[in-house]
Amino acid sequence: MHARGKKFPGFSWVIGGEAGYGINVSAEIFGRALFKSGYYVFGYIEYESRIRGGHIFARIRFSNEPVYCHVDDTDVLLALDDMTIVGDKHGIHTHGHVTELHRNSILIYDGELSNIAKGYFEELSNKGIRIIDIPLMSIVKETTRQEKPNLVMRNTVGLGASAYILNLDTEKLIEAIKWRLGEKRKEIVEANINLILAGYDYVKSSYPNVKLNIKPGSVNGRIYVNGNFMAMTGSIKAGMKIWAHYPMTPSTPLLNLANRFKKKYGLVVLQPESELAVINIAIGAGYAGVRAGVGTSGGGFALMTEAISLASMAEIPVVVFEVSRVAPSTGMATKTEQGDLLQVVYAGQGYTTKAVILPGDPEEAYYDAIIAYNVAEKYQIPVIVCYDKHLAESYYTIPIPESNIPIERGKITLSNNSDGPYFKRYAITEDGVSPRPILGTEGVFVLSTGLEHDEYGVVTENERIRTEMMKKRDRKLRSLLMEIEERKEIYRPIMIYGEEDSSVAVVGWGSSKGVLLEATEYLNKKGYDIKFVQIRWAMPFPTDTFLDAVNDVDRIIMVEANFDGQMEKIIRYETCMCIDHRIRKYDGRPFSLNEIVSKLEVILA
Repeated sequence: MHARGKKFPGFSWVIGGEAGYGINVSAEIFGRALFKSGYYVFGYIEYESRIRGGHIFARIRFSNEPVYCHVDDTDVLLALDDMTIVGDKHGIHTHGHVTELHRNSILIYDGELSNIAKGYFEELSNKGIRIIDIPLMSIVKETTRQEKPNLVMRNTVGLGASAYILNLDTEKLIEAIKWRLGEKRKEIVEANINLILAGYDYVKSSYPNVKLNIKPGSVNGRIYVNGNFMAMTGSIKAGMKIWAHYPMTPSTPLLNLANRFKKKYGLVVLQPESELAVINIAIGAGYAGVRAGVGTSGGGFALMTEAISLASMAEIPVVVFEVSRVAPSTGMATKTEQGDLLQVVYAGQGYTTKAVILPGDPEEAYYDAIIAYNVAEKYQIPVIVCYDKHLAESYYTIPIPESNIPIERGKITLSNNSDGPYFKRYAITEDGVSPRPILGTEGVFVLSTGLEHDEYGVVTENERIRTEMMKKRDRKLRSLLMEIEERKEIYRPIMIYGEEDSSVAVVGWGSSKGVLLEATEYLNKKGYDIKFVQIRWAMPFPTDTFLDAVNDVDRIIMVEANFDGQMEKIIRYETCMCIDHRIRKYDGRPFSLNEIVSKLEVILA
C-alpha cells in the first residue's frame, strides 16, 4: 500500500497543537482505533520540556503491512494551532509541518481561529494540497451547548473529521474513546462521542470527496504498546515485587505503571526522596532475596553509580531500567538520544561487574526485563536494561509475547556451606558464582560488605585474597557470556536481518532497530545487498557472535543516535575492528525512514 507520490508503505497522520490540547491522548486513541481496524500502526510523540505550554505533536503511521518507524511525509495534518502549520517565528521550537505535505496531502484546520492569511492556503491548494477548513470551536459549542467550552475538545472533532477522510469506522474510534476515558465520568465519554460524530458528519457533508481509500490488513495475535509498558509488564512477569523510582522523564511512566498495577500484582511501589535512596532500597531488597526494579534516566543513573559498584562488590542482584534522553546535564529532557551507553557500561569505580542489555522494540523490552531479573540473581550482579525515550514512549504493533522464559533464581540455598557458624557468602567457585542464602535461615550467619573481603565476607587487604576475589568476580561475567553464546535462542546477543551472506552490514542497536529493519528491506528490493546486524548486549559484549556476523562483509556501516559513536567505540575496544562508514544523529529526534534511506543510498552509491 503506497500513498500517491511516495515511496514508503503506509499513510502518515500528524496532529499538532499547544501542550494541554490533548495531543498525546488523541494520538493514543487514534492509533488504537487504527490498530483495532486491522492496521499495523507506529506512533511517535514529541513534546517540549516545559511545565505549561509549548508545541507538541504526534505522528501515526499505519499500513496493511508491518511498519516499525515514522516517515517525514505527512498525508493528513490536523493542525490545532498555526504553529503546527508554519512553526514559530524564529523556528526555535518547531519549524512547522507544512513542508512535509505533498501533492494530495490533506490539511485540516480551523479557519475561524487561524491567523494565517487565506492567500497562504490558496498557494498550498495550487500545489495540490487539499485544504479542509472546519469550524472546530463552533462545532464544539453547538454540540456541547456551552458558550465557552474547553479548547481541548476541538481535538475530538478533528478525530472524527480524520476518521471520515481515512475511511475509518467511527465505532472503532468510539471503542478507543471508551477504552482511554473509561475511568472518567460517563458524561465526558458521551460528550466526546458526540464530538467524534459531529466532526465526521461535517466533513462528510462539506467535503464528501476528500477521502483516502485504505484497505486494512490483519493484526491478529498482536498488540499496540510502547516500550515502557512492556518493560513493566516483563518485570511483573519476572516476579518483581518492589519497584523504587524517583521521577525523571522519560522513565516516569514506569513509576505510573507500577502504581497502576500494584494492587493487582501485590507490588510495593516506593518513591523516596532521591535516586540515592531509590537504588539503595532496591539493593536492600535484593540482599533480602526479593526481586526489585528501578527506573531512571541519565541524570538519576549518575547518582546511582556508587551503589551500582557496591552491588557488584557485595554481589547483590539489582535491575535498573535506564531510559536515555538528550545530554549532557539536563540537555533536552524530553528529546531522545542513545547517549548514555558508555555511562552505563562503565558505571562504578574500578572494574565493576555488571550486565547491560539493549532492547530494540517493546517486544524485546518485555523479554529483556525477564532475562534481566534472571541474570541479576543467577550471577549476583547489577543488570541495566538501557533504552531511549523514542523506544520508551513510541507505540509499536508487536506480536503478543509468549511466556516461554522460565524464572531462574540461581544458587539460592537454605543450608550452611561451611563447618563453622559463618556462611561462606563469597565462596570461590569455578563459575565465579557463590551460593546465596535466604536471610533468616536458622543457624546461618552472613557477612556482606562493600569493602574487599575473603570468602566469609571478612574485610581484608591481603594481596592474594584480593587477587582471587577480583578473578572470581570476573569469572561471573565470563560464565554469563558463555551462557549467552550457548543459549542464543533466549538471549539473542546478535540478531541478523536480511541474507547472512550479504556484502554490506548495517550495524545498529536499541531504538534504531525499527528504522533499520525497514530501510534494509526497502533497499534490498531496489537491488542492494545489505543486512542489518543488531547488537543486543553491550556487557558482556558478544565478541565471537558479532565477528561471525560481520567478518565476511565488504563494508560495515554503523548507525547511532549519539554524537561520539559510543557503540562504535565499544566495538573497537572489544574487537580492534575499524568501521568503514558511520551515520550519526544527535539533534534529539529519532531517525526517520526517509532520512536513513537517503544517507545509506549516498554511502552505497
